[in-house]
Amino acid sequence: MADTESRFIDSIGMTEEEVQPFLTYLDNLRDSSVTKWMVACSDITQTFDVTSSQARAILSYWMGTYMKEGVSE
Repeated sequence: MADTESRFIDSIGMTEEEVQPFLTYLDNLRDSSVTKWMVACSDITQTFDVTSSQARAILSYWMGTYMKEGVSE
């Protein structure tokens, strides 16, 4: 994991292992095309025990991983 990514995870108070279920959840949401991304934070807070600010940070992190990989759909 890059230093920037590590600092980001530290800033939301989670370890890399703790963030992984969120990333998998968001990958599955993306693949299903079921949700609108404007409500993804709400989906995260309803599914996991996190605050809305943590959900926004996790969603931003997840989106950044796609931008970093050059994925665009």
